[in-house]
Amino acid sequence: MDAKQEQPPSTPLLVAVEEFSRQHTTLLAALFGLLLAIVVTLFLVNRKSQKNKIRNVLLVGPLESGKTALFANMVYEQHLPSHTSLQPNIGLLQQDKKTFRLIDIPGHPRIRSRFREHLATVDGLVFTVDANTVARNGVAVAEHLHLVLSAVQPLSRSPRLLLLATHADLVEHGSHPAVEPVLHPARIRVVSVLEREVEKRRLAGANQKLGGAMEALGAVAGGGKQGLFGSSSAGGTGEGEEIPDGTLEVGRDGVWRFGDEWEIGVSSVGSGDRTEGLRSIVDWLDSL
Repeated sequence: MDAKQEQPPSTPLLVAVEEFSRQHTTLLAALFGLLLAIVVTLFLVNRKSQKNKIRNVLLVGPLESGKTALFANMVYEQHLPSHTSLQPNIGLLQQDKKTFRLIDIPGHPRIRSRFREHLATVDGLVFTVDANTVARNGVAVAEHLHLVLSAVQPLSRSPRLLLLATHADLVEHGSHPAVEPVLHPARIRVVSVLEREVEKRRLAGANQKLGGAMEALGAVAGGGKQGLFGSSSAGGTGEGEEIPDGTLEVGRDGVWRFGDEWEIGVSSVGSGDRTEGLRSIVDWLDSL
């Protein structure tokens, strides 16, 4: 008997199976190569579209807080003194390889709410505050900020937020105690004033809701229009002002403060050094 066993004869069926297996492997390799090419192409197209994307940025804030001057300086590289605008200003800004559409919304009470029209497509929102006058205008500024907070909070896709203390060059460096790390006194002033005033509004809103509930209870019990706390039309912050919807969230200490979602910067447009005066907002835009 031979030591070497004879190979079984190839049958037509076995030949067909081997041929199918070879073709199947080739087909899988071709499909894998095609899938890889599609993935790479989509990645490159998406990367290019991200570079070419126009990012929408809102400039909002109270009257004479420097929004329009900031807009003109960034878009047209021209300095304009602060003045009251009655129409939104829209312009394109090219920064490095990114393009931004800046939308300056006037701070006049009759038209300041128009920022809501752009919230669905906005990528960033800048709230400007005049650091030189915020101490005496804190109540009005906090009202405007509360309006913005109540509109942004319910969004499923919230924009990046920047609190910008403008006219920082007019704030004396010796007016605040040293803080580590060293912070600009304009930033310290704006944050401290607004946190105090917004907290007052939060408490007023809570009291208004409690008063409304008690008035409703009194109306049911007594059958009159006025409850235990008088007419429900009186706002909690004075002068019949209506507190915006939405709850102001508090920190661990039970007091409202600017959270991690806020970045805070300073601006001194018109103080001489344009690059340094715009550094905060330029760096923030670069991160969008």
